[in-house]
Amino acid sequence: WIDQHVRGLFSRKMSASLQWHIIRKSNSFLLQNRLGAREVFSTEANNLTSLHSQKFSGLVNPKAVGITADAKRGVVVSLKTKHAQQPKNAFKSVTLSRGGRPTLKALKGLLGGAVDYRSDLTKFALARASALLVAQKKKAPKVKKGRKTAAAITA
Repeated sequence: WIDQHVRGLFSRKMSASLQWHIIRKSNSFLLQNRLGAREVFSTEANNLTSLHSQKFSGLVNPKAVGITADAKRGVVVSLKTKHAQQPKNAFKSVTLSRGGRPTLKALKGLLGGAVDYRSDLTKFALARASALLVAQKKKAPKVKKGRKTAAAITA
């Protein structure tokens, strides 16, 4: 009976607020400045802004969003599913590699459109995806401009 009771206690789900109050002061992803700076950062996955707050936390929110760069000039969007206890099925990933504007339009529709997954994070997700797409652009090689010599001018 005791074994079943303990197993029942641990199988119950806690609210996101309670989970946040448990992990907010100390977790392995926390980055604090020892000099007393006000901003506290987090390195956890699925945290769009890397700020340590309940709104952006990928650990405690039942609906978390993460955006990472793809190897082939695209953006991978990770969404938390209902299968949180199954690591294989905990996240659904969607790769968007259509280009700049179509990718942002699809991302906006995925988060705040008809599905309305997390419409409060749409602005932050668009900013992160845009920054990743700009960073992935191939830059044109710079042409060195030197002084014109007399032979080049007369020719």
